[in-house]
Amino acid sequence: MKKYIKSLIAGVLIGTGFLSTSCNSELELTPEDYFSAYSFWGSRTEFEGFISAVSNQFRENYPANILFYAGELRAGTLELTTIDGSGILNSDYIQNIYSESKCQFDTFGKYYGFIGNLNELIYRCDNTTILTDEVKNGLLAIAYG
Repeated sequence: MKKYIKSLIAGVLIGTGFLSTSCNSELELTPEDYFSAYSFWGSRTEFEGFISAVSNQFRENYPANILFYAGELRAGTLELTTIDGSGILNSDYIQNIYSESKCQFDTFGKYYGFIGNLNELIYRCDNTTILTDEVKNGLLAIAYG
């Protein structure tokens, strides 16, 4: 019994020792690949990389057909008649059928994220001192264009 009590007391003392000490200096490290709003916008390369990422986002997420669906199909130039009397593809767009249960474009064609990223770039370009005026104006021309 004494053996178990001594083991229990030794275990409690060792556990207390582990809990009362710490290694704060070893744990207070930041990762080398850490990106945040404060650490990302630090070089010209990061600004240019951001505009490349936004351009890729536009090409991947906003195909040309969304502009066709939102514009040409709804413009009134196409008719609902077909030669063989079969149903016509995208007739809802042509007839401008929109309701609460049938919205043709959810989240405005997913343009909000794209516009938000461009606004972020414009804000960061206007409030930075690391870019030359020539580079800054080129990036802003891409964002506004």
